Amino acid sequence: MFAYLILTILFIIFILFLLIKLSNLPQKSFLKISKYFFITLVLILFLFLLRFNPAIISSIPALIILFFKWRPLLIFLRNTFFSKRKERFNSGNLMTREEALSILGLKEGATKKEILKSYHDLMKKNHPDHGGSDWITARLNKAKETLLG
Repeated sequence: MFAYLILTILFIIFILFLLIKLSNLPQKSFLKISKYFFITLVLILFLFLLRFNPAIISSIPALIILFFKWRPLLIFLRNTFFSKRKERFNSGNLMTREEALSILGLKEGATKKEILKSYHDLMKKNHPDHGGSDWITARLNKAKETLLG
Protein backbone atom coordinates (compact mmCIF):
# COMPACT_ATOMS: atom_id res chain seq x y z
CA MET A 1 0.00 0.00 0.00
CA PHE A 2 2.84 2.36 0.88
CA ALA A 3 4.47 1.71 -2.49
CA TYR A 4 1.27 2.77 -4.31
CA LEU A 5 1.16 5.95 -2.24
CA ILE A 6 4.77 6.80 -3.15
CA LEU A 7 4.18 6.02 -6.83
CA THR A 8 1.03 8.16 -6.85
CA ILE A 9 2.85 11.11 -5.29
CA LEU A 10 5.72 10.78 -7.78
CA PHE A 11 3.24 10.53 -10.64
CA ILE A 12 1.41 13.69 -9.50
CA ILE A 13 4.72 15.57 -9.19
CA PHE A 14 5.67 14.42 -12.70
CA ILE A 15 2.29 15.55 -14.09
CA LEU A 16 2.62 18.97 -12.43
CA PHE A 17 6.15 19.32 -13.80
CA LEU A 18 4.90 18.53 -17.32
CA LEU A 19 2.02 21.01 -16.97
CA ILE A 20 4.44 23.76 -15.95
CA LYS A 21 6.63 22.99 -18.97
CA LEU A 22 3.57 22.92 -21.25
CA SER A 23 2.30 26.26 -19.99
CA ASN A 24 5.50 27.99 -21.14
CA LEU A 25 5.15 26.82 -24.75
CA PRO A 26 3.65 28.89 -27.59
CA GLN A 27 -0.11 28.40 -27.98
CA LYS A 28 0.02 26.16 -31.08
CA SER A 29 2.59 23.84 -29.54
CA PHE A 30 0.71 23.83 -26.24
CA LEU A 31 -2.56 22.80 -27.88
CA LYS A 32 -0.90 20.08 -29.94
CA ILE A 33 1.05 18.57 -27.06
CA SER A 34 -1.75 18.94 -24.52
CA LYS A 35 -4.05 16.83 -26.71
CA TYR A 36 -1.59 13.94 -26.63
CA PHE A 37 -0.90 14.53 -22.97
CA PHE A 38 -4.54 14.26 -21.92
CA ILE A 39 -5.19 11.27 -24.21
CA THR A 40 -2.24 9.52 -22.56
CA LEU A 41 -3.54 10.50 -19.13
CA VAL A 42 -6.99 9.02 -19.90
CA LEU A 43 -5.38 5.86 -21.24
CA ILE A 44 -3.27 5.47 -18.08
CA LEU A 45 -6.37 6.03 -15.94
CA PHE A 46 -8.23 3.40 -17.96
CA LEU A 47 -5.40 0.88 -17.52
CA PHE A 48 -5.26 1.68 -13.80
CA LEU A 49 -9.00 1.04 -13.44
CA LEU A 50 -8.67 -2.10 -15.55
CA ARG A 51 -6.13 -3.50 -13.11
CA PHE A 52 -8.55 -3.28 -10.19
CA ASN A 53 -11.78 -4.01 -12.06
CA PRO A 54 -11.43 -6.01 -15.29
CA ALA A 55 -15.17 -5.67 -15.93
CA ILE A 56 -14.52 -2.10 -17.07
CA ILE A 57 -13.82 -3.50 -20.55
CA SER A 58 -17.52 -4.22 -20.88
CA SER A 59 -18.24 -0.48 -20.68
CA ILE A 60 -16.33 0.26 -23.92
CA PRO A 61 -19.23 -0.64 -26.27
CA ALA A 62 -21.59 1.45 -24.16
CA LEU A 63 -19.23 4.43 -24.38
CA ILE A 64 -18.97 4.06 -28.15
CA ILE A 65 -22.76 4.03 -28.47
CA LEU A 66 -23.02 7.00 -26.10
CA PHE A 67 -20.47 9.03 -28.09
CA PHE A 68 -22.18 8.11 -31.36
CA LYS A 69 -25.61 9.07 -30.05
CA TRP A 70 -24.39 12.36 -28.56
CA ARG A 71 -22.12 13.17 -31.52
CA PRO A 72 -23.99 16.34 -32.61
CA LEU A 73 -23.72 17.76 -29.09
CA LEU A 74 -20.04 16.85 -28.86
CA ILE A 75 -19.34 18.48 -32.25
CA PHE A 76 -21.19 21.61 -31.14
CA LEU A 77 -19.17 21.77 -27.90
CA ARG A 78 -15.92 21.19 -29.81
CA ASN A 79 -16.73 23.96 -32.28
CA THR A 80 -17.82 26.30 -29.50
CA PHE A 81 -14.87 25.86 -27.17
CA PHE A 82 -11.98 24.46 -29.19
CA SER A 83 -12.29 25.93 -32.69
CA LYS A 84 -10.15 28.73 -34.01
CA ARG A 85 -11.80 31.90 -32.87
CA LYS A 86 -10.86 34.18 -35.77
CA GLU A 87 -14.37 34.33 -37.20
CA ARG A 88 -15.79 35.18 -33.78
CA PHE A 89 -13.60 38.20 -33.26
CA ASN A 90 -13.81 39.87 -36.66
CA SER A 91 -15.56 42.82 -35.04
CA GLY A 92 -12.40 43.29 -32.95
CA ASN A 93 -10.46 43.96 -36.14
CA LEU A 94 -12.69 46.88 -37.08
CA MET A 95 -11.17 50.26 -36.43
CA THR A 96 -13.08 53.49 -36.01
CA ARG A 97 -12.20 56.53 -38.05
CA GLU A 98 -11.18 58.45 -34.90
CA GLU A 99 -8.87 55.63 -33.84
CA ALA A 100 -7.31 55.48 -37.29
CA LEU A 101 -6.74 59.24 -37.29
CA SER A 102 -5.11 59.10 -33.85
CA ILE A 103 -2.82 56.24 -34.92
CA LEU A 104 -1.63 58.20 -37.93
CA GLY A 105 -1.45 61.42 -35.91
CA LEU A 106 -3.94 63.30 -38.08
CA LYS A 107 -6.93 65.53 -37.46
CA GLU A 108 -10.46 65.16 -38.82
CA GLY A 109 -10.71 66.25 -42.46
CA ALA A 110 -7.25 65.07 -43.48
CA THR A 111 -6.76 64.72 -47.22
CA LYS A 112 -5.68 61.57 -49.01
CA LYS A 113 -2.24 63.07 -49.57
CA GLU A 114 -1.82 63.84 -45.83
CA ILE A 115 -2.97 60.33 -44.89
CA LEU A 116 -0.49 58.70 -47.27
CA LYS A 117 2.37 61.00 -46.18
CA SER A 118 1.76 60.26 -42.51
CA TYR A 119 1.41 56.54 -43.25
CA HIS A 120 4.69 56.41 -45.21
CA ASP A 121 6.58 58.41 -42.56
CA LEU A 122 5.38 56.12 -39.76
CA MET A 123 6.06 52.99 -41.80
CA LYS A 124 9.66 54.11 -42.38
CA LYS A 125 10.13 54.37 -38.62
CA ASN A 126 8.18 51.27 -37.57
CA HIS A 127 8.70 48.72 -40.33
CA PRO A 128 9.76 45.28 -39.00
CA ASP A 129 12.75 45.22 -41.35
CA HIS A 130 14.04 48.33 -39.59
CA GLY A 131 13.54 47.10 -36.03
CA GLY A 132 9.84 47.92 -35.74
CA SER A 133 7.02 45.75 -34.51
CA ASP A 134 4.70 43.58 -36.61
CA TRP A 135 1.80 44.66 -34.43
CA ILE A 136 2.44 48.37 -35.02
CA THR A 137 2.81 47.76 -38.75
CA ALA A 138 -0.50 45.89 -38.81
CA ARG A 139 -2.20 48.75 -36.94
CA LEU A 140 -0.78 51.31 -39.37
CA ASN A 141 -2.00 49.27 -42.35
CA LYS A 142 -5.45 48.89 -40.77
CA ALA A 143 -5.62 52.65 -40.10
CA LYS A 144 -4.71 53.43 -43.72
CA GLU A 145 -7.33 50.96 -44.99
CA THR A 146 -9.95 52.46 -42.69
CA LEU A 147 -9.31 56.02 -43.80
CA LEU A 148 -8.85 55.38 -47.50
CA GLY A 149 -11.48 52.66 -47.82
